[in-house]
Amino acid sequence: MSSKKFRSVPALLRSASSWRSVAVAAASCIAMLGTPGMANAQFKWTMVNLNRANDTWTYQKWLADEIASRSGGKIQVEMISMPELGLTGFELVRVMRAGLLDVGEVITGYVAGDMPIVEGPSLTGLQPDWESSRRSQKAWEPVYRKYEAQMGGKFLGSHPYDWNAVWCIKPMRKLDDLKGVKIRIFSPAMGLFWKQMGAEPVSLAYAEIYSALERKVLDCSHTGPASGMSVKLNDVSKFLVDYRLGHQPGLIIASKKKFDALPKDLQQMLEKLGEEYTERTWKLGWEVTQREIKKAQSTGVEWTPMRPEYTATIQGIVQKVVLPDWLNRVKDKDEAIREFNQRIAPIVGITASK
Repeated sequence: MSSKKFRSVPALLRSASSWRSVAVAAASCIAMLGTPGMANAQFKWTMVNLNRANDTWTYQKWLADEIASRSGGKIQVEMISMPELGLTGFELVRVMRAGLLDVGEVITGYVAGDMPIVEGPSLTGLQPDWESSRRSQKAWEPVYRKYEAQMGGKFLGSHPYDWNAVWCIKPMRKLDDLKGVKIRIFSPAMGLFWKQMGAEPVSLAYAEIYSALERKVLDCSHTGPASGMSVKLNDVSKFLVDYRLGHQPGLIIASKKKFDALPKDLQQMLEKLGEEYTERTWKLGWEVTQREIKKAQSTGVEWTPMRPEYTATIQGIVQKVVLPDWLNRVKDKDEAIREFNQRIAPIVGITASK
């Protein structure tokens, strides 16, 4: 699938009436679901998550419950998944900017075609381990805040998906085994990385992975152990391989209009809660990754940890190809170099240059 198609607007959002349909669908679903106390709440919000089956749903459910509790019931948040609204995640920044949702989970890899700057700490192959990725995401928060308007609202915090790996329908025991392999990707940097590894990247939404692997349209899928287990990829792919792929985190973005309408004390509560949410979920994410790897192994999946002999190849691809490409995609290259070298380079040991 071409990068042009990857960046195209889904059919759902090609007309004004389709944009309105998202708002209508959200309102209808919330009305049917109904949270206790919603009718009496002073502020009624909807929050969208990638998929109900993923652990991040439980993260955001905790956040929704805490918002209600800490606001004394003044803010009630009803959750809904992207598939229920006919969304894939690739278009969420545009949906948020249009004011159609109150709180959205903006996945950096999904929206990097529209906003390359958010991809900085998440470039495929950049992060050597979980702790480096966590520190890099924290260091990048001022950049997320600087671009809040472009993301459609107030940045409250982030959560990790599990450490990315590759689910495959056949063994991948050396780098040469990747040659010609069709692999699912969901970000520009990800696609470029896998091309350099000799694979053929195919852009595909999360909800479509299982059927693509089952029908052997794909050989592999770039996604995490927990993300894969939540949609039963272990039924159709028996090989899970770590290539130090890092994370594509979810950013919690609250509608600017809705956030600005809150009293100052509730705004401050949300900002503090967002910081707590970030710390909490980054701890949980590592536990989830380890748990789901073991669960996958118990079902007959072969787990291959990152091989030290791959490190030089992966670092070379990031330094010479992935990072320069990202710098060419961002709107302000000088800013990106400055921010990256100040915030990310000391953590990962790779620097950006013109």
